[in-house]
Amino acid sequence: MAIDIAMGRRICYFRYKHKLTQKQLGLLLGYSESTAEVRINQYENGIRRPKEATLQRLGEIFGVDAAVFKIPEVYN
Repeated sequence: MAIDIAMGRRICYFRYKHKLTQKQLGLLLGYSESTAEVRINQYENGIRRPKEATLQRLGEIFGVDAAVFKIPEVYN
């Protein structure tokens, strides 16, 4: 679950950085008008984990390597 939360926080960070709403990002990923916002919200809150293809597409949208979303948070 920690990886999903870290992943969700990173998705949220990049979404804010690119000034996109959850719905806008969901539409860019190809989700329907009715599910786009809900799906991104679920990813950001760690409820759902994006598939590998979705992570690749997120990387393309944000201009980063998809691996950045998989790095777990480190606490000291």
